[in-house]
Amino acid sequence: MVLANMLVFVITFIFLGVDAFEDKEETNSTTLAPPTTTEFPATALRVVDEYQKTGTIGRDQLDSFRNVALTCIGIGSIFSLIFHVGTKEPQYCRAKNSEEAEEKSSPCRRVTRIRKRDWFKMLTFYQVGAMYTATRLYVNLYMTYIPLFVDNTLKMDIIFVAVVPMIMHFSSFLGSFVMKPINRIIGRKRTFSLGCCVGLAACIWIGAGGQSGYFKVWGVYPVAVLLGIGGSVLLITSLSITADLIGENSEGGAFVYGFMSLLDKVSNGIVIMVIQKLDDNHPMYYREVLAFACGVPCILGVVVTLTMYKSRVGVLERGQIVVVTTVEKDPEDTDSTEKHRSGSMDNPAFESDGHI
Repeated sequence: MVLANMLVFVITFIFLGVDAFEDKEETNSTTLAPPTTTEFPATALRVVDEYQKTGTIGRDQLDSFRNVALTCIGIGSIFSLIFHVGTKEPQYCRAKNSEEAEEKSSPCRRVTRIRKRDWFKMLTFYQVGAMYTATRLYVNLYMTYIPLFVDNTLKMDIIFVAVVPMIMHFSSFLGSFVMKPINRIIGRKRTFSLGCCVGLAACIWIGAGGQSGYFKVWGVYPVAVLLGIGGSVLLITSLSITADLIGENSEGGAFVYGFMSLLDKVSNGIVIMVIQKLDDNHPMYYREVLAFACGVPCILGVVVTLTMYKSRVGVLERGQIVVVTTVEKDPEDTDSTEKHRSGSMDNPAFESDGHI
């Protein structure tokens, strides 16, 4: 996903770079003389205004962004076709009980399932939902508003609308490589809290120095690195914790991820709608959006993680109903099946015989 996001901004960089080069060539061919004090004041103000608008996003970039969208759609369609045509799903068999499964010639294994209504009896279900929602709020908001911050607040050249987000995604790509050893050393909950602290540091930096002169020269780049690393840590860790919550209940995975996605989309829609409604066209508005709207989800993530300090994600509590209704065909051979039943399951809530 990080590589896909990087590809989007690489394509944007190419098209906007070509557009900026053509504008520069056109400006050089029709050089405007700087206004003098003897000129009519309105004409002088108009020319100065044109100088200030040079390099920012406007209607002149309509074709460039259209080409970016069409190129991304084309590449995405090609890879989606490759996935659906080239990916083969494993065989799946269903039986009414374990006795019918034993009569089948193919080796099958019993899988413990949780009914949909039983997910709502788990406190960790809501905690992971809040954690995932905070993650998506942070990531989606900084991805949405960092280009507007660069263009409207910092007044940087149009090419940096693609450069700064590209730095963020490249940093998040590099940050993903250190996720596994960090998770192994301090655990996923502490790793998630660490990602929240990194993201919060970036938000504080934007709020404190977003209007300083150095920020436009070099300050925006380390902030972009912090935003990218924080987003990568939060996204990867929250998805991993959601997978831990599902555990061996693969049939419930669609429901869990669907519920998390519902919380994510509704919350993002409401927050972005409020942000746009409160927009007063102040040049520092998007600095405040990145500082507060992205900082609050980081604080929320830390609070949720603290409430999960003694919780074991994926472990069922007493009183929760579990129904064994399906039998899946084991893709491994008989020896690996017996090894799996002897206690090599990832989820500690399930014993080797399929019971809690």
